[in-house]
Amino acid sequence: MHEAQQLKILCLPPDINDSENVFRATSEGIRFALSAIKGVGTQVVESLCEERQKRPYSGLYDFVHRSDQKKVGKKAIELLIDAGCFDRFSWTRDECLSTLEVMYDDVQKTKKDQERGIFSLFDETPGDIPKAYLKPIQPKRTRSEEDLLLREKTLLGLFVRGHPLTIYQKQLQSLCCLSFKQAEALGEGSVFRMAFIVETVTTKFSSKSKKKFAILTLSDAEGNVLELPIWPELFETNQDLLTENRMLFGVFSKEKRDSELTLSCRWLGDVKTMNQTVIEQSYTAYEKAKAQASYIKKPYAKKSNAPAKQKAASDETAPLELKFDLSKFRASHVLTLAKLLPKTPGKDKVSILFFKGDVEVASLQLPQIQLDPSCEKKLAQIPSLL
Repeated sequence: MHEAQQLKILCLPPDINDSENVFRATSEGIRFALSAIKGVGTQVVESLCEERQKRPYSGLYDFVHRSDQKKVGKKAIELLIDAGCFDRFSWTRDECLSTLEVMYDDVQKTKKDQERGIFSLFDETPGDIPKAYLKPIQPKRTRSEEDLLLREKTLLGLFVRGHPLTIYQKQLQSLCCLSFKQAEALGEGSVFRMAFIVETVTTKFSSKSKKKFAILTLSDAEGNVLELPIWPELFETNQDLLTENRMLFGVFSKEKRDSELTLSCRWLGDVKTMNQTVIEQSYTAYEKAKAQASYIKKPYAKKSNAPAKQKAASDETAPLELKFDLSKFRASHVLTLAKLLPKTPGKDKVSILFFKGDVEVASLQLPQIQLDPSCEKKLAQIPSLL
C-alpha cells in the first residue's frame, strides 16, 4: 500500500458494494479487500458478495434485511461499519452503530415470525424500509475524527482514508516539521523537527549500562515508516509518551557514527497537548541541539587566532529583516507571509519588525530556514512592507 502511494496509485477504502474477498485493481485505484478487515471472516464476505450479485445494497437496513444472520452476525456488521464499508451512504458510522443495535434484533425477530407464518397487517411491502429506520437513531456519544481513524487503522492495519496528524497540520507547519523524506535528504549536523504517530514500541535493556531503552516504529502523515531508537536518558524522561497510536513531535539531529549518518532524537512532545509551554520547550531543545552540533564540528576545524574568528563572523549570513508598517498591516499579509517563507530548516535567520511611524513597537525572531533566492522579491510585494 505504501508503494502504491509513492507511485501515485490511489488506495481505495473498503466498500460494501465494490470490495471483494481479495484486493482488486480498478480504474480508480486498488480497492481494499473485505477479508483483510480484522475480525471479518471469509464466510461473511462470501455470503454478502453472493447476495450482492442480485443487486447492490441500498443502505444499512437493506444490508441487514438481506443478510443471512446465521453467517453474518451483528459483530461482523459493526466491524464493517467501523472499517468504513457503509460510508457511501448518508449516515455516519456512529449513527449506523446506534441504529444497528435496535435494527438487527428487530429484523431477526421479524424473520423468525415470518418463518412461523406470523405476519402483521402493518408490515411494509418487501423492499420497503420501515418508517422507524428512514432516519438513523442518534448516538449517545459521537467519536472524534481522530478516534474514527485510529479505530479504522486497528481494523485495516494502516490509515487509508486519512492520517490523524493532518488534523494538527497548521500547528505542525508553524513549527516547520519535516516529513521523513525531507529529513532523509539532510546532511550531517542538521537539526530539525518531525511529527509522527507511534506504530509499535519494543523495550530492551542495554548490555553495557543495563538501562532500559526503546525501539519505535513510526509513521508520518505521508505514510512513510521509520524505525528509531530512544536511548536510556530520553526513555526515562519520556516513558509515558511512548505508547502505540500516540501522536508526537520531536527535535532530531543527524550525526555520523562509524562513518554512517544516524538519526538521533533529542526531545519529544505530545501533539495533542501542544501548548505555548510545550512549544517553548521544543525551541529550547532545538537551540541546544544546534549548539551541540556546532560544538561537535569544532575539534575537526583548524586552530586559529583572532583574525580567523573575524573571518568566521564575516562568513555568517546577515539576518533578513522584514519591517512592516502596523498602520497598513492586515491579517491577509500574515497569510501571504506564511505562504512565501520556506518551511525547510536552514542557516538563514529572519527577523520580523513592526513599526508605528519611525518607532519599533514589536519584533519576532523566526526559526532558521533555507531562503529561496526569489523569496525576497516576492516578499517585497506585500503592501505593508517598509
